[in-house]
Amino acid sequence: MWRLKQPSLMACILSRTMEKQMNQVLVFSEAAACIGFILDTCLSESTIVVVDFISDLMQQQPVFDCTPESSGGPSTRIPLWQNEGDNCVKNIEEGVKTTSARGERIKKDLSNPSFGNKKENSDSISASKSRVIKKTTTRRLRSCKSANEVAGTDNMVVEKAIIPVCMTGVTPVKRHVTERRVPPSPFDLNLNPRTKSITFIEKMFQHFVEEEYTVLNRVWFRHDEPWTLSLTGRQLWVAFAKSVLINTETFDAIIRLLQEEDIMMYKDCCCEHQQWRHLLPPCFSDFVLANGEGTYSEQIKELFLGSHLGSNAEHCRLIMLPCAQAGHWSLYAWDVEKKRIHVLDPVLCQKTREEQRAVHGDLIASLHSKLFDYFSELFSGLHDDRAGYKITFYNLAHAPALREESTFYVVHYIKWFDGERLTFTINERKAKNARMSIFYNLMQMAANQGWKPKYLDVDVETK
Repeated sequence: MWRLKQPSLMACILSRTMEKQMNQVLVFSEAAACIGFILDTCLSESTIVVVDFISDLMQQQPVFDCTPESSGGPSTRIPLWQNEGDNCVKNIEEGVKTTSARGERIKKDLSNPSFGNKKENSDSISASKSRVIKKTTTRRLRSCKSANEVAGTDNMVVEKAIIPVCMTGVTPVKRHVTERRVPPSPFDLNLNPRTKSITFIEKMFQHFVEEEYTVLNRVWFRHDEPWTLSLTGRQLWVAFAKSVLINTETFDAIIRLLQEEDIMMYKDCCCEHQQWRHLLPPCFSDFVLANGEGTYSEQIKELFLGSHLGSNAEHCRLIMLPCAQAGHWSLYAWDVEKKRIHVLDPVLCQKTREEQRAVHGDLIASLHSKLFDYFSELFSGLHDDRAGYKITFYNLAHAPALREESTFYVVHYIKWFDGERLTFTINERKAKNARMSIFYNLMQMAANQGWKPKYLDVDVETK
């Protein structure tokens, strides 16, 4: 029998033992068994030295990779003992029940977790054949939870979606549709929008045309829903006082006006029916046809969902979109009930079907595909029935409009197209009156937060 009186010899034994155990837990178990045998045969003073070394060793809390490389998953590094920083020697001596980092129960009076349930394993790379532990590992996969489960989660994004839908925010992520229910049209309900005397409007418009340049630099129109849209007096003056093609930003403001007029029309008549048509602003076509389409995902979502809208797009019969991609303003109206795409072009209204198709055909095909992509993304429960739509071109009764006047013809179409025909015709005089009326109504919008001159700062009165 030999005695451990040389500290260097003890350090050498422990060093060699620990060097082998950095990659294999099993060899560490055997080394611990050998040390236990030594402890039983050594003198009391030597035993104290060994216990001090073992205590220091346990407090270092070695960490081992317990996931085999053949599993295919990422390695999981776990501590050998659970209670880091605690007196592990005391816990082992008292036989306290402990749960390891892998969720396994450690039996009472077991001095070391690595001694339990030893079985032979042919895959073991240990040099020893006497003690082999079968290691069981698990992989945790994170699954995508439902919208209700992630209501309080920030920055949750659904990948591979047409729209990277954010799981937080005021606007709902997705609306479930049990059944599409198309309400009656305002023509069937005999609803009429608010109007104002054209004589009074003409006087106000004349003051506007003669307005001073410095005053026109102020913001006359500001609307904050669904996002802030601002127009200066100069922009409005160019759009309505001059004969130019109105730009997309100004037509977006006009669509917000028409949406508000529809809400007030149903409210004034105490009508409880849902709105029959859903209006998309011209910026929709700019967004979906742009190269960086994902940049405008939030704006596109708010064109279909949100408390600021008076219409539910999934239940409307007509989805109306003004578009100037062809060089002048036209109206595209999707009839989801009869599966038609109506094309009302005020400039080409007397041209043949083939001539109109040459101008609008490819553009409508792109917009049609994008529109139903977003319907599938934002509404659940709706059948994707984009196939089978037919394009209908119209030879309208009025004379072809000038390119610069096409805006006011399209606004007339939006108001008076019932899905089959125009219920009221339009001519140059009515288009001129529409120019003045649209400007006046923009300034009198309830949601307009812009500056107004005194001659326009009056309450709206019905006819």
